[in-house]
Amino acid sequence: MTPERIYLTFVALHAMAFIAEATSYSPFMNMIGMTVPQMEVANLAFILATTLAEVPTGMLADSRSRRWSLCMGAGISMAGFLAYGFANTFAFAILCESMIGIGLAFVSGAAQAWVVDAMGAQGHTNHDRRRLFLEAAALRAVASVVAGSLGAFVAHLFGLRAPWFVSATLMLATLLFTARFFGREGEVNGDERLSEFEALRESARMARGDGALRWVLVLTGVAGLGATFNHLWQPYFLAHTTQSGLGGVWFLISFGLFLGSFGLRRIHVSPRTEILLATAATACIAIGLLGMALVMSLPMAIIWLIVHELGRGAVQPLTETYVQERIGSAYRATFGSLQSLIREAGIGVAFLLTAIFSLGLPFEASTSRSVWMTVGSVLFALTFVLFLFRPKNGAS
Repeated sequence: MTPERIYLTFVALHAMAFIAEATSYSPFMNMIGMTVPQMEVANLAFILATTLAEVPTGMLADSRSRRWSLCMGAGISMAGFLAYGFANTFAFAILCESMIGIGLAFVSGAAQAWVVDAMGAQGHTNHDRRRLFLEAAALRAVASVVAGSLGAFVAHLFGLRAPWFVSATLMLATLLFTARFFGREGEVNGDERLSEFEALRESARMARGDGALRWVLVLTGVAGLGATFNHLWQPYFLAHTTQSGLGGVWFLISFGLFLGSFGLRRIHVSPRTEILLATAATACIAIGLLGMALVMSLPMAIIWLIVHELGRGAVQPLTETYVQERIGSAYRATFGSLQSLIREAGIGVAFLLTAIFSLGLPFEASTSRSVWMTVGSVLFALTFVLFLFRPKNGAS
């Protein structure tokens, strides 16, 4: 298999493992007695665990092995999914979220670093890498449809705990695939390999010295505020449909993600245009939240939902490509983990804001609208400020 096919297969399996429980996540947490603020606190545990582990795991991926890091991540996440199937208390949920978060930290940065260096050894260009990341995002959306629908179907047949076991099984498949197919072609060359702290020092030097990279890192964190959508879309759309109907909404979410990524994959753009596209994508995330907060009819809500997902589908591959083009192989996974850390910090702030603004409110559509109106307004304002201070030529 080519490095591109290996990477895309890994992305699909890993995404399916994470998404299989998504359509039943909030109802499951509600079933075991958790309120919306408690759900957000549990997810903050996930974000905190991921954030604390991001940079150390990236350093290990560069200094030890990216394949090893991916296998560790898949194994730890699998254990977390399996444990979640037996969760019945808030404390147990916190433990499971932390395990899954640490597992994700081992994966983030390492997979992108592996495929970028493997493609570089074959002479691929930055456009090839951008197209691959956009294809990966589109494939992740397709995998989300399959896994989300499967999870909803399994939950309907066997109860809300069952999707966690589906996720654990898919993560086991991810682990076995990684151990079998990820080779040395995506690892740091022996004579270029840095120690963990040397890789961290080089990453910090790049972040301090390149103004455009700093701008992209800030945009990455700001875009993470769109995660207020993650746990409030289910009560929002349950006002218009049934629990089984959430599978159809999940299809629309994935369709928007697919359009946002797949539609850009063949476009040749300059760094300056890449910056503008990433800014526009972040604005779409904010506008989608505001639109859903303001409308009452299902057709209009679906339109704004797709706008929101268009932005989410485009922003991550655009920013990842921009960053990966400008950093060195020896610290690629470490810097990628730094970027993921900032993204997770933005998501963590989103979960914290959701917990604060939903405190004492019922698990229903009015709560979703209230939170999305507030956070969407803040996100749009921050995006506008970033647009005003963007790197004018796309470079430092």
